[in-house]
Amino acid sequence: MVHKRLGRTGIEVSRLGFGAMRLPSGSDGNPNREESVRMIHRAFELGVNYIDTAVGYCNFQSQPVVGEALKGWRDRVYVSTKNHYRGKSERAWWNHLEDSLERLDVEYIDIYNIHGINWDTWEKYAKGPHGILSWMKKARDQGLIRHICCSFHDTAEALRKIAATEEFSAVTLQYNLLDRTLEPALEELANRDIGVIVMGPVGGGRLAGVSEQIREMLPEARSNAEVALRFVLSNPNVTMAISGMSTMEQVEENCAVASRREPLTKEERQRVDLVLQRMKGLSDLYCTGCNYCMPCESGVEIPQIFLAVNQDRVYGLKQVGQAHYNHLAGKAIHCIACGKCEPKCPQNIPIRVQIREAAQRFDSAYGTMAFDLSVVRQTRQGFEMRAGFHNLSDQPGTATVSLSGGDGFCLFPTQFKLTVDKPFHRCTETLVLEIARPHPSRLQVSADIEDAKGRRTETFRFAFGNCYRAKSIDDLMARSAALDPLRVADKEQVLFCANEWGTRFSVNAWAGHSADEFLLYAQVRDSSPELDKTPNGNVLWYMDMVFDLRAREYGLAPGFQRDVFMLRTMLDNTGRAEAQRVRGSVDTAQVHVTSSEHDGIVEIRVQLPWKAFGEKVASRVPTLKSGECIGFDIVLARTNENGFPALGIGWGANPRIDSDARSGTLLLTG
Repeated sequence: MVHKRLGRTGIEVSRLGFGAMRLPSGSDGNPNREESVRMIHRAFELGVNYIDTAVGYCNFQSQPVVGEALKGWRDRVYVSTKNHYRGKSERAWWNHLEDSLERLDVEYIDIYNIHGINWDTWEKYAKGPHGILSWMKKARDQGLIRHICCSFHDTAEALRKIAATEEFSAVTLQYNLLDRTLEPALEELANRDIGVIVMGPVGGGRLAGVSEQIREMLPEARSNAEVALRFVLSNPNVTMAISGMSTMEQVEENCAVASRREPLTKEERQRVDLVLQRMKGLSDLYCTGCNYCMPCESGVEIPQIFLAVNQDRVYGLKQVGQAHYNHLAGKAIHCIACGKCEPKCPQNIPIRVQIREAAQRFDSAYGTMAFDLSVVRQTRQGFEMRAGFHNLSDQPGTATVSLSGGDGFCLFPTQFKLTVDKPFHRCTETLVLEIARPHPSRLQVSADIEDAKGRRTETFRFAFGNCYRAKSIDDLMARSAALDPLRVADKEQVLFCANEWGTRFSVNAWAGHSADEFLLYAQVRDSSPELDKTPNGNVLWYMDMVFDLRAREYGLAPGFQRDVFMLRTMLDNTGRAEAQRVRGSVDTAQVHVTSSEHDGIVEIRVQLPWKAFGEKVASRVPTLKSGECIGFDIVLARTNENGFPALGIGWGANPRIDSDARSGTLLLTG
């Protein structure tokens, strides 16, 4: 095994590190301890002397498995783990460190990382006399950690700025054949004597797939994974590559690769570079990733879609491209062919044509007439609604839609037959929903749709609640007992990590508005006995609020588009609360959030100025009249003892994390 000095730490580490994030596991996601330990020991026997883990890896079981594998090897192996806490509570940060020491069953940690740092994290949480870095230095002084490091997810420019702080001895970062974004900054890290540890050298296993283009780089290699790993290790600025291994075969192969004195000969490097240059040339014909076309008013993630296309078309990695596309919020099918992006493209790419080709390549909805429903405003009889039709094909599209609902309300008209002539264009129709009984808090409409791809049925669910005019948050709180709340949950709803926590809790929330701000007052009642088991200072709740503040007269296309926002509020059991932007341009510095706890009830108060959403929203929303609507959803997630969300509930008709605010409708009251 070849070893190399890890920057200013001064320690000699193997060029291959064992990444304990993909240990062999069963159907429940928990690692097979016996097999995992056997694999780790084999890697140690072959010369690997560095192992990396984190709290949440492998269903929170990675650290205990690594701790078991270290028995008898601790004095010969360097241990790396991470602290994911972001906040102002020093006690919470120390809890995570102490928990990791206990799970690993070690007296100290060699490489301790801020988990997933970016420039925003550095500015808000890491730097300063009371930031995370100051706590890490205390832990180092106490001998609990040896070296202050970080794992990094941001741009090359941000990486240079992080390196210039001279605070970190090593940085773990993403770099591989597919993702060379940070390559320009690696030499600067090496010049500053900062160790460069590469995670994902095989792209999380994606580069191990079938690809003749990658095989062409090194025809004599045993696998594409070998090509990918040798490429990373051949960069003179890289100290080590961490590989997440799940089979003994991977351990043997990767260790053999890392034992090569010269990962690539001069001739091999020239051949790899030649193929990469050709691939980049092809990629640049389709998109250079300059982002001049962004933002798209319809929320289409144009450069990311073209990246997925390049992964398939240029690199021959069809499954990789498909997986990348599947994870995008702004998919190609959200394009309305407006053409506003094309004049901005310095490559003169026919973006609309290529977006349609991407939809055909990756999206099963291609060829259909997409249909959606949204509420516009409340009327005396019920609600005015918009039906949206989106032709997702290269030909004129025709669809017949028949609508039906439950007892107590009628829809007019109940059937539409509509043709959209232009590819990917969208049009809307108006319909009226009459209600013969008091307005429901929930509503469901079924749509039978027949188009060129056949017949299908889609269900649209809506949640309704009032947004009361109020002078202030205190005014809303004082009147809450007499007002109907948004009943977020009144029964157990375990959405994920069901084996972690089983609990009952409920939330009542009251939404309000004034000319200047949006108001929210929430009461969280938690009867869980596990509440006392959470270490003091850990985050107890994530509260996500999703706002759809688009003008509703033209219908609401899906996706996180312009004027759709998501704000996350983190609450801990010390009464502190903090707002973070998740999607959309929300100025969180203007958001005021407080919380308190008494008699088993957590009270949350949110004051959110309309101007925090930008001038367009600030000028339009306060002028809305009584009976008009804004889209809204609220999702609360309870964390487990590790600070990760373990249970979630939501108010909207489709309650889930990262919800769709079109399904939740707040009716403005006078």
